[in-house]
Amino acid sequence: MQSKSILSGKIQGGRSEVPVVAKLPLKILSVDVEVGDEVQAGQVLVSLDPTDVAQKVRQAEAALAMAEAMLPPATEESAAAQGARLANESAQADLKRIEELHKEGAVPDQTLEQVRAKAAGAEAQYKNILDKEQAARAQHDQAAAAVELAHSQLAETAITAPISGVVSAVPVQAGEMVAAGTPVAMVVDMDEVVININVSEKTYHILKRARKLRYN
Repeated sequence: MQSKSILSGKIQGGRSEVPVVAKLPLKILSVDVEVGDEVQAGQVLVSLDPTDVAQKVRQAEAALAMAEAMLPPATEESAAAQGARLANESAQADLKRIEELHKEGAVPDQTLEQVRAKAAGAEAQYKNILDKEQAARAQHDQAAAAVELAHSQLAETAITAPISGVVSAVPVQAGEMVAAGTPVAMVVDMDEVVININVSEKTYHILKRARKLRYN
């Protein structure tokens, strides 16, 4: 003989009750679930307005394109660096030769100083080009990281369920502004759920004797 009773209670998930929070301070575009809905892990629960974040993505991608245009070759010496290196090597070789001649008294002090100045200028020019190329690589890396971050934030405008289960709370509504860290939903894993119910003494004894309980 089966007995059917309708009981009300409160879900207490413990470890199985997972809060879902907004990671960005944006306006809620839509709330896509209701309390009691069954959801799958990865399902969108709440959508945030992506307008501002999408603009950041476009700006970051534009900055990356500019940085890529300024990059020196990745696997070989750039033409500018090669030209400066050869000019520096030639100027240093000339300086060494003139210094030897100066020791022998074959060239005057003025000539030596002129050659030294030329060699110092060539060395500084070569170093300046290498520094600029290193800065261009660093700027490209920063721009690439900014693009990655912007795309990550754009993905976070779709707030998804971290686990499969049942939505037990949705404390927000469309049009509302939320701060980062604001809870927007609660999902309960029904495989581990605990439900507290208030029952009469008579019902308690019936439940206590029952071998099997079913719930919907």
